[in-house]
Amino acid sequence: MPPGVCALPPNTVDPRPFLRAQLVAMDRWVRDETAPPPFAHPRLVDRTLVPMRTWRFPGIPGVQKPAGPAPKRRFDYGPEFARGVFGKALPSVLEGDYPVLALQVDGDGNEIAGLRVPEQAVPIATSMGWVVRGAASGTPGELCYLDDSIVPFVRRADQRRDFRDPRPSLAERYGTPDAYEAKASAAAAALAQSGNLLEEDLSRLAARAAAVRW
Repeated sequence: MPPGVCALPPNTVDPRPFLRAQLVAMDRWVRDETAPPPFAHPRLVDRTLVPMRTWRFPGIPGVQKPAGPAPKRRFDYGPEFARGVFGKALPSVLEGDYPVLALQVDGDGNEIAGLRVPEQAVPIATSMGWVVRGAASGTPGELCYLDDSIVPFVRRADQRRDFRDPRPSLAERYGTPDAYEAKASAAAAALAQSGNLLEEDLSRLAARAAAVRW
């Protein structure tokens, strides 16, 4: 998406460490029948996957919440569609949409379910898998296609009061940068222990945690 269309900067969280670990896990599963790490996907039963009416995103200054997820319409492709036959090259639209659910978030606006890299497990920002369009786009408030976004926490309590940010500051959460680094490193070690991170990625993640300062 061209710069300035989306209302917020893109998400800087790096998911590649998880992808590398999952690739190794899949190889072991196929070759040796070693079970992969347990799934951490959102579910209806624990209410980490919810209807939009019960989604509880916090009121972060400068962040416009989307009206809802993109709708999933129903189409008629012809009477033999169940057998894989497209009888209508241009399908007709049926009444009613498929239900589309949202991923529930915590008090910071971060998704509860799923795997979290250390900078999400020990958060320094609200990192979102969505973003709305800005005023310059011509369609403000609409979802900005497949882009994502991030809103960092402020550094100190006085800044939080000035901005009326409901999310605790970095200093309020962790005290010192060294304390944050220790917690992020512990989160990375726990992910490696569960098979969701490779040992070789721990040093890279530790360097990212060490770079967080306030």
